[in-house]
Amino acid sequence: MITISEHLLAFLLAAVVFQLTACRRDPTVSLAEHEHVITDYTKRLAEANNHNESLQKDVNDLRNQTAKTEAELKLTSQKLKQLTDAESDAFLLAQNTETAGDDDASLRAFSKYLNNFPQGLHVQEGLARIKAVQERVAQRTTKRIAAGQFSFQEWNDLLANKTQDE
Repeated sequence: MITISEHLLAFLLAAVVFQLTACRRDPTVSLAEHEHVITDYTKRLAEANNHNESLQKDVNDLRNQTAKTEAELKLTSQKLKQLTDAESDAFLLAQNTETAGDDDASLRAFSKYLNNFPQGLHVQEGLARIKAVQERVAQRTTKRIAAGQFSFQEWNDLLANKTQDE
């Protein structure tokens, strides 16, 4: 890879050669003028090299910063994946509990999911599942009450902490 300074050096050398060639043809050009041209080009080359070193430092700094940012991005992506996996696992556990037919456990599991992941991917579905389970429990309870299958303890639990209007 040819650097900027190599391009500048080639250009400056070509300019010096051109200048010297032109001076050789013109006998009125003095040695002092030749030295002035060479000094000027040498100064420009030194400035170009300094600028090139500065650019190289900037490029290296940018590479280091890019590597650091990529490492941070990778770490953040891993953390996001872990959180997403934990959320998905919690929701899957609640679904499995519901599938198993344990309404009390599934209500607790969906409620725990909603508490742990209030901004989660499955919040709406979790709320809908809670509502569906509550409706099933209410229907079963209503059928048992109508059939006279409710025990005194169940009545006590159902009516505890309720007002007469409730």
